[in-house]
Amino acid sequence: MSDLSFLKDWLDYQDGKLFWKKSPKVGVLEGAEAGYSREDGYRAFAFKNKDYLSHRVIFFFHYGYLPKLVDHINQNTSDNRIENLREIDRRGNTYNTSKLWRHNTSGVRGVSWDSKQKKWTVRFKHEGKYGFYGYYESVEEAAKVRQELERRFLQ
Repeated sequence: MSDLSFLKDWLDYQDGKLFWKKSPKVGVLEGAEAGYSREDGYRAFAFKNKDYLSHRVIFFFHYGYLPKLVDHINQNTSDNRIENLREIDRRGNTYNTSKLWRHNTSGVRGVSWDSKQKKWTVRFKHEGKYGFYGYYESVEEAAKVRQELERRFLQ
């Protein structure tokens, strides 16, 4: 992966944001926040004719390496505080998304209504196999079980 160490001469990190230590070009002032918000919500900036994603640069500044994927734990792609960023694999990144199947009625991934039992069920896929984790009276109770499964298997 890339070595982004040279950017430390140009940028400072403060509470999830990058600021220019010195002006990178005409019209950009020293101390100004670097970059812009993209349509997809990610913060990015250009330097010497190359585009950079701010969250990846921030991760590199703190850990000294750049993984394939950097995840926003709280799913807010504009929240680049280091405590909200983590290295993750593709599977974990897929789980940490707010997008649900369009037929999901519970609003919680892996939680669905069983009309025969008249209860909420929890399912979870781990290492390619789906598991059934019981029936629950409330969607909140089922959601707590699902969250615990994610903590146990994905971290």
